[in-house]
Amino acid sequence: MIESARGIVLRRKKDRESDAVITLLCEDGRLLRARFHGILQSKTRSNLTAEPGSHVELVLQSKDASIASVKEGTLLERNDVWKSGYRPLSLLSSVLEFAEGMASACDSDDLYRLIAGGMEEARVHARLFEEPESILFFTAIRIRGLTIAGLTGDLSYCASCGERLGKQARWSVPEISFLCNKCSEETTEADARAAHTLARMAAEGFSSLLSVRQGDNGYIDHLKRVEQLLAICIRHALPFPSPAADALTGGPA
Repeated sequence: MIESARGIVLRRKKDRESDAVITLLCEDGRLLRARFHGILQSKTRSNLTAEPGSHVELVLQSKDASIASVKEGTLLERNDVWKSGYRPLSLLSSVLEFAEGMASACDSDDLYRLIAGGMEEARVHARLFEEPESILFFTAIRIRGLTIAGLTGDLSYCASCGERLGKQARWSVPEISFLCNKCSEETTEADARAAHTLARMAAEGFSSLLSVRQGDNGYIDHLKRVEQLLAICIRHALPFPSPAADALTGGPA
């Protein structure tokens, strides 16, 4: 059967002497594995269509249920800015690993739009690969992915009584939920700030998030705390074991 697919290359693995097997996040949210026969030693075909982070269009021949053969490949966008140095490549690796892990848990075109939209932000935000922007960006990617998968709700409200959270709250680690000061005696301002930050990340556009409080060292420490606690919650929440869970709890170096 011949089919076409558009998507973002998440992973490439060398197979045999010259084949490349890729994992593609398709526009409809599904994961697809495909083999480029002989592309790693080809003098006439570019291997950029098999490069992680590239946006491609493929014509495929399906031979069995697990893997398809690439008959034609077109590079739509290499996303060069993500491959311009160590920091961009490190963040790109984390985003692509997260996308693969989440696509294993849910099948939604919202996930593709999240990853594609996030990668597009690097075109307009020159500081995306610096702190605090890189931490904020990847944490926002993760909390939105979890929301798409149905693993978290509206974090502006108490998980017990449903009232809107105030200046004091308790993060019920390892759950991705918060309690108000009426439902818990162990509330803190730090946890209330974390709830507010995660709720904003889930609701606001990347452009709005990335324009706030740049260069504030206290904000960097706050974001790092949120990132670390969220990683603990993700490992607890996921319905599948490593290595997918490892991919989802990792972050940019």
